[in-house]
Amino acid sequence: MLIKSILLIVIGTLTLFAGIKSFSHHRGGHLNEARMEKRADYMIKRVTSQLDLNADQAAKLEAIKQELLTNGIPLAKSRGDIADVLLTEAVGNDFDVAAVNAVFEQKENDFEQLRSNLVEQIAAFHASLSFSTPKLYTFLKS
Repeated sequence: MLIKSILLIVIGTLTLFAGIKSFSHHRGGHLNEARMEKRADYMIKRVTSQLDLNADQAAKLEAIKQELLTNGIPLAKSRGDIADVLLTEAVGNDFDVAAVNAVFEQKENDFEQLRSNLVEQIAAFHASLSFSTPKLYTFLKS
């Protein structure tokens, strides 16, 4: 009876981790760089024309796009790393808490860096805008 219970727990755990791994790889599959860059270019053209941005403002917006494409997409695609480590640890003899925590901490640090850079760039872009807040609000709501 004890062996049957342990076997059910192991099979359930493996099924759970396999599902996590499958889901994480599926989620990253939609992050096609060419499609994302094309979408970002479209949004920049739309924002530039709708808000009548000057060259300096458009350059700030382009820097935000580059930050997202250069650092955001690879970070999003690396989500499967966590599932890989969890799966490896789940099927091993010992669960290495330090290895799992190290992967989570690295992802958190990478995201923190991306977030920090983006917020600074967005603040600089916002500070460069010279029109009233209602115009920006109306555009963002559209």
